[in-house]
Amino acid sequence: MPKKRKETIEDVLEEFAISLKESGENNFAVVVYTYLGSRKIGLDGYFAEHCQKFCKEQMPKIEKALKRKNN
Repeated sequence: MPKKRKETIEDVLEEFAISLKESGENNFAVVVYTYLGSRKIGLDGYFAEHCQKFCKEQMPKIEKALKRKNN
């Protein structure tokens, strides 16, 4: 009997990205696929820095939207 290959985080994320795409969550699928590609070529740290910068820049807009929802 052949030895079963251990599932990696990349395998799980790729399955997740496929599910996202199939369910119409294309924006999130793009983010997951971009992370997987950047990880494969060793640029996942750079991708994470980019995401962190984006979040910090957009935080005032996010907080404003959350306050509107709570009122």
